[in-house]
Amino acid sequence: MKTRVSGIALLCAAACHAPPSAPVSPSAEAPTADYCGMALSVLRATVASNDVQPYGLEDVCVRRLSSAAGHIFVDARVSEQPGASPAAAPDCFRDSFRIRFDPGHFEKAPTDGVVLLLISRSANGAMEFNAVVEQPDWPSKRPGVIGLSPCGSAFGTLHYSTSGWAATVVAPPRSPDAL
Repeated sequence: MKTRVSGIALLCAAACHAPPSAPVSPSAEAPTADYCGMALSVLRATVASNDVQPYGLEDVCVRRLSSAAGHIFVDARVSEQPGASPAAAPDCFRDSFRIRFDPGHFEKAPTDGVVLLLISRSANGAMEFNAVVEQPDWPSKRPGVIGLSPCGSAFGTLHYSTSGWAATVVAPPRSPDAL
């Protein structure tokens, strides 16, 4: 009888024990929680003159529309899982960028535009981004309303190495199916 009670107690304890953590996949080698580092890498690679980065956001246009008091306002949204809601993170101020991450506490920027930066993990595990200059109250637009970014659009990928995040800007998609 004691053996049976001990066995039942052991089974109950095993059932209540937390399962072991899932093994880390090879594509999960980068610390994705550094949202500020990710966003800065993209912004440094994309906000430039058309001569320097023909596939990026034209810097004079970005500064004219999205800056106030020496800061370029950026609304960044990061989704680490395909189809997941964007993650919230603290705002960060680096270089001349004021990067805001929290989708739950949106504030209209005090500028005529804002850089809207979307970073997401694709189904194959790669981190991809796109950036445009949008109206400063962009969440209030009706769903499905699309406007053209006056400063261009930027698309690319993010890669992590021991020296940090690095963004690669690529040519824009040529058809809606390529988005």
